[in-house]
Amino acid sequence: MAGTDVVHSHRQVVQVGGPQSVNSIHLPATASHLLPVTSFTAEEVITPLLDNGRRGPMAADFQQPAGVKLVNISIEGAVQSDPGTALGFGVGLFLRNIFGGVDVATSITSNLWNHDFQLPAVPAIEYLSIENGDTTIAAGNRTFTGCRVQELVFAWNAGEGVLTYTATLTGAGVSVGAIANLNAQAATLEPAMEGWRPEVAFDAAWNPGTAEFAKMISAEWTLSRPVSVLYTGQNTQVANQIMLGPLSCTVAMVMDFDNTVELVKYRAASEVKITNAFVKNRSANNSTI
Repeated sequence: MAGTDVVHSHRQVVQVGGPQSVNSIHLPATASHLLPVTSFTAEEVITPLLDNGRRGPMAADFQQPAGVKLVNISIEGAVQSDPGTALGFGVGLFLRNIFGGVDVATSITSNLWNHDFQLPAVPAIEYLSIENGDTTIAAGNRTFTGCRVQELVFAWNAGEGVLTYTATLTGAGVSVGAIANLNAQAATLEPAMEGWRPEVAFDAAWNPGTAEFAKMISAEWTLSRPVSVLYTGQNTQVANQIMLGPLSCTVAMVMDFDNTVELVKYRAASEVKITNAFVKNRSANNSTI
């Protein structure tokens, strides 16, 4: 038994709040980031239980009570350079969630910071809340609680489109009702990162502001972790914990080789560094993203 909610409306508001600790899986986090999206789908899955205890009549089944439930969410959108005043990078919450901990920030230059996401020795179990609302029908807004990211994809193509992300999450439950929205952030949102912007370095140090390698056409990164939902006897249908397995990363890059120097390195399985750095000036303070 499943209920699917697919919304494609210009009045749609999708926002994220969190992270929260394992003890708050059932509680909604306060929304802090507005996420401009091109697609949002959410499916509440309820496991059907079957009562086929024979009662005399020649029937195979008699009742179908509701079992445990979970929520599957998919969010697609463009990566924004500045998704809200003093609120930081909204998609960064998805990165933190799939890595299971905070990032390590180090300064490269006076106006450029490098955020290094790493798998911590003891990963945190943190949950996000995803709110999906229609600005005209407040009573029908959805709040998905206890969400963890199980897959996160980034992709770009120099000849078309913008830098995009796709996040797949598993959540514990959903509630319906009015929510506070972050529409005011819309005025501060900056344009998405164009697909032609990456500064690429192949087997070389990245020099901010300088394109070192002009042969890459497109790229896609996929971060994924298997998910396991734990249910316990707590007089509720929703999960007690949502746990993630080991992290894996798959990268696909399309290049146009006009010589064999880099190709030889690839075919020899040489461990070379390939950097795709998106650089864009912020209108607020002219710093670099």
